[in-house]
Amino acid sequence: MRSKSPRTGWPRTPGCRTSSSTTRVGLGARSFISSGYTDRKGLDELTSRLDIVQQAQNVAALRNSPDVVRDSLAKQNDSLTRRLQALVKERLGWIVEAAAGIVAVYPQAVFASGRISRLGVWLTPAYRVPHPQLDVLVVTRFIRDVPASQSLFDLGARIVYSNRGLAMSGEYVQRFGQSSADKTHRASANLEYRWAEGKYLTVTFGRNFDEAGGRTLIALIGLDIGFGKIPILNLHKQ
Repeated sequence: MRSKSPRTGWPRTPGCRTSSSTTRVGLGARSFISSGYTDRKGLDELTSRLDIVQQAQNVAALRNSPDVVRDSLAKQNDSLTRRLQALVKERLGWIVEAAAGIVAVYPQAVFASGRISRLGVWLTPAYRVPHPQLDVLVVTRFIRDVPASQSLFDLGARIVYSNRGLAMSGEYVQRFGQSSADKTHRASANLEYRWAEGKYLTVTFGRNFDEAGGRTLIALIGLDIGFGKIPILNLHKQ
């Protein structure tokens, strides 16, 4: 599966509604307060196996072994290297991400008419365990709609279970505001399937926050197809 670091954009923030002649500019930043840790035991085991295969490759080259032997060792080398690179990117334990963003609008595309429209800050703590492959995320977010003088606060959670290329997740986020009319929620389920390296199918269905337009249905189907192979990094010290 792809690296499942907490997604700062989850849940989605409703965009500012402006006319077609209005220009919007957004600026955001995020940082990891805690980035978790790597599976040192798994890394040591894969590194040891990779060393053995690479030593066998050197011996095969010196002895001018048949091509079928050297090809087999090369495939083992590539496979172990890819697994090692993937494991290095996977983080376990506590992963805490903080982010902030701001949106400015410029009516009629005039710079002097620009004003702050919306700003927000959020914190996303997550805990990841390898067996079973499970992520538990919590999101807390504060949003300020400046023109409407409205403040909103989101609190929710997401659970992700992964197994052999298949990831299933569910999320629920409750929104609070200054009035009872601002109280709403978002709930959705997501399915992601990887049938080959760099190729994913995603399906999302659920309910979004109540908005003025009245549309709350979330129904998305996505296909992500990556061409080419992920390059093998040279792990030898120069």
